[in-house]
Amino acid sequence: MGLETLWFLPSIFIAELLLNLVYGRKKAMAGAAGAAGVICVALILYINGSREDTTLWRVIHLPVMVYIKGMAGFLLAVGGTAAYRGWKWFCGRIGPGLGAAAGLVLMAGGIWAAWLIPGCDFNFLTMKNPVEWLFTAWFIASSILAFGERASACRGRWKDGFLIKKILVPALAYCGKHSLTIMCTHLTPVILLFKFIAGKAGYPGLLLKAPWDVGLFGAVMIVEVGVVWGIEKYVPWMNGIKPKAVRREGK
Repeated sequence: MGLETLWFLPSIFIAELLLNLVYGRKKAMAGAAGAAGVICVALILYINGSREDTTLWRVIHLPVMVYIKGMAGFLLAVGGTAAYRGWKWFCGRIGPGLGAAAGLVLMAGGIWAAWLIPGCDFNFLTMKNPVEWLFTAWFIASSILAFGERASACRGRWKDGFLIKKILVPALAYCGKHSLTIMCTHLTPVILLFKFIAGKAGYPGLLLKAPWDVGLFGAVMIVEVGVVWGIEKYVPWMNGIKPKAVRREGK
């Protein structure tokens, strides 16, 4: 059912399915997005109001939360489509130079906006104000799209620079190739191990607070390189790969 760290698989499928049903029809997209927004807010408020720290509650409600996240993803996808079209029209009016500057400003604004919703955990839908979260998430996602669109449209050899070509692109390609392993192991055992060490050192909860959470992310990704290597080399069956297939690939 996509529980815990793998909820995004069915949630993204639901979001894409809903988007494909209405894509290209402006009135249908607007109406469906409005309905999804109302349903998301109502269900998130219900989830937070009825939350219990019991196994039974989690078993019953976590599958429901997968569908809530799917509708939230659909809402953000529709909003992102509208924002992208508006952004393209805006850049056509102001020109490429000002468009690139505006994209950079929006990207910085998106990063800043992420600090406006502290204590929000989309994994378990813990948020005080779901409306504020939805609008903030939409703005952050739209700012990333705007900056990426301007970066892709820029001409020049900057894309062949050492930082982009030799570091950023290979790192993102590695994370994409091994995303399933990373998603399955980043919480257990990697993050739990770091939290255990921090607790033993007398700093419980420190790694989950800014700016230490950014450092935790970097440390987790470094450790995940070893985790991915160990799983692929010694227990490839955990990724659904048979030993014979591994030997054939190595030849």
